[in-house]
Amino acid sequence: MDKKKEIIKAINYAKYLAFILATICVMVFQFTANPICVTFALALYVVAFGLMFASLVVHCTEIYAIDRAVKEQKAVIADVSSKDGMTIAPEGELKGQEVEVVNLKKEKVWSVIGATFFAIFTLFTFIVLILY
Repeated sequence: MDKKKEIIKAINYAKYLAFILATICVMVFQFTANPICVTFALALYVVAFGLMFASLVVHCTEIYAIDRAVKEQKAVIADVSSKDGMTIAPEGELKGQEVEVVNLKKEKVWSVIGATFFAIFTLFTFIVLILY
């Protein structure tokens, strides 16, 4: 489990680094008009969008695995109250502790939409890179 968290953290850092480097390449192109900068920027944008797609696919698999586990265990959905911006579990083994409330249906929909969006962006940017 720790190795998976480290991989996800590395993917997150890598996608931000790719976006930053791509933006720097675009700014360098503005001053030097060197076409290789555009090629590097497009390649880095493809990498960044690909990493965003990969991280959302991992998120989708986690959400669907959690949903499957909830359905298999026939888990009871707890009623929670909010006090000063914190969500507090009123009963059960987490009584009085701060908990995170997740709407699995909403989370599944948005993660699939995000993954689809970044897959399209990755493909579009890759095609632009090839045509350039």
